[in-house]
Formats: sequence, C-alpha cells, structure tokens
Amino acid sequence: MSSHHTRARVAALALTLLVAALVPAGASAAAPRKESFEFSFSDFFPAGDVCDFDRGLDITISGWDEWYSDAAGTDIGVTVHFTFKIGQRNLDTGAELTDTERAIQFVDGETVRLVGLIWHLKDSTGKTVVNGAGQVVLDGGSGEVTKITPHYQETSDEVICVALGGHPA
Repeated sequence: MSSHHTRARVAALALTLLVAALVPAGASAAAPRKESFEFSFSDFFPAGDVCDFDRGLDITISGWDEWYSDAAGTDIGVTVHFTFKIGQRNLDTGAELTDTERAIQFVDGETVRLVGLIWHLKDSTGKTVVNGAGQVVLDGGSGEVTKITPHYQETSDEVICVALGGHPA
C-alpha cells in the first residue's frame, strides 16, 4: 500500500487476518454476538518523510462487529462494520483534508473481503479530491490479494501531498 494514510486500514486488516486465522469456516447456528468499538490515534510525519512539509494525521475508527458461532459455540465468522474519520494537515500552512470512509469486512476463516467506500477525501472547501469504492478479497491465511475491483483505489502520497499544497518527499 502506497500511503502512510493506509496505516489504519493495514492495522484493521491485520486484526481481521488474525481473527480469520482463529475462525474456522462453517455454517452459523446461533444468533450473532455484537460488539462495538472505537479508537483513535494521531501520527506526525516530519518534512522529508512523506511530503516536503510537516504532516499531521488524526484517525478515529468506530463500528461494530458481529461474531457468528456454530451450534457448539465455536466462532466461525465475523462481519466488521467500520467508519473511518480521517483528518490530514499540512502543519506548515494549515491546509487540511478530511475523509469519511464506510466499509464492511467479512471474514469466514478462508477469505477476508473488504467492501465499501474506500476513499472520500475532501479539501477544506468541500471539494472531493479522491473518491473510490469497491471490493478487495484476500486469502485468510496468507493475506494475498485474490480479487480487487477496478474502482477500489489506494491513494498515493503524491495525491495527498499535492492536495495539501506541497509535493511528495
């Protein structure tokens, strides 16, 4: 993945892949168990690391997951509903980008499927900079991408740095 912005998605995906490794495939027999979550973090990238300016990043990830179990109570799958709220700043000029993404991950022990609005990046005037939606499917064991739809789009540091008024490092 080409952007430091994708660290949140990588962290969420790593957690989901860990869950996938622990969840055997099979049919559900019990009502799903639901759990809510929310966490936030910030990061700082000095000039020369990602862009040619100091860049700040604030991310809040919230949502809920639904755990499916078989008749014996063994977890066999999970569906995770995510909302990412992301703010990025050029700390030298104050220029800002915001992003709200909504996605669902389905994990059944064999595959991980992420579907949703992957990017909806806007500048401070509300103008859309990048908009992308689609699906990516990964092997639950290896994490290798097995399918990706054409409109699933990773945003590069070049797009983000330029939209914040600078250039990539």
